Amino acid sequence: MASILLIHSDAIVSDCICRAIAANETETSLVVAGAVRTLAEGREFMQQRVPDLVAVDLRVSDGPFAPWFNYFRLHRPRPRIVVIASTVQDPPLLDALRRGADGYAIATHGPLPLVGVLEQVLSGRSMMAPEIARRLQVHFAQQEAAGRAALDDEDRQLLRWVSTGYGLDDIAQGLHTTPGRLGVQVRGLYAKLEFDDGPDEPRASPHPR
Repeated sequence: MASILLIHSDAIVSDCICRAIAANETETSLVVAGAVRTLAEGREFMQQRVPDLVAVDLRVSDGPFAPWFNYFRLHRPRPRIVVIASTVQDPPLLDALRRGADGYAIATHGPLPLVGVLEQVLSGRSMMAPEIARRLQVHFAQQEAAGRAALDDEDRQLLRWVSTGYGLDDIAQGLHTTPGRLGVQVRGLYAKLEFDDGPDEPRASPHPR
């Protein structure tokens, strides 16, 4: 049974997500270990219990969440992290993926697709929409034009396939690999992104009061 910590400022949305998780009838058993409304409450929760996965809205009221990734990595075992974005064009989404988010869900898709994302991430998979693949293609083309080549042929091929609409499961089958191994490659691609970090990251104590 996998434990979930949900961090979402909207109590109505949070309740819908919790009910969708509770009604989940697939092979993966998910349980909401905690549902809080702020990052401060989430950090306090994790002092008592480290969940298997943290699902967090990118626009939580005391956010942004992205600068707190290093804090969540302090915990062992490190929980998987799924961020909830407004759209795939949401500016903070790529930064969250670059910093180490294991997956993402789109808020407008509703609670049931989010449950599917949680299951995929817990199984080791990742996700990449065609729109994100095209943004990555543009970004890495600019990097290469500046003399900072970051991609190998396998990465370029993966981005081409995803950008034209192929799903990661189909690509994994075509490459005779597993979705989990392809998920490692996808997360490796995100890790190669280079963006300005902006303001310094908050200095979170391992034991906040």
